[in-house]
Amino acid sequence: MGDYVGPCRGIFGWVLYFFVMLVLLQPNIYKTPPIFGAYYAYVFPINALAISGIHYSKSENTRATIALAWILIVIATIAASTVILRTLAQFI
Repeated sequence: MGDYVGPCRGIFGWVLYFFVMLVLLQPNIYKTPPIFGAYYAYVFPINALAISGIHYSKSENTRATIALAWILIVIATIAASTVILRTLAQFI
C-alpha cells in the first residue's frame, strides 16, 4: 500500500471539500424519493471518503488525521443508518 503523496493528497482534499459542500447544501432526505433507493447514492461516496480518510491517517499517523478518520467513520455510519431507516420508513 502506497503513501498519500502528491496527487492523492490533492484528490483527498478536493473530495473533502465537496463533502463539506454537500453537507452545507443539506439534501432533503425527508421528501419522498422519485425512485426506490435513491438515497443510497449519498451513502457510497461518503463511505469511500471514510475509507480514504482511514488510509490517509495510516499514511500520516498524526492525531489530526486519526481524528479526521474517526469523524468520517461516524458521519458515514450516521448516513448509512439514516438511509436504511428512511428506506424502511417507506414500507410503513
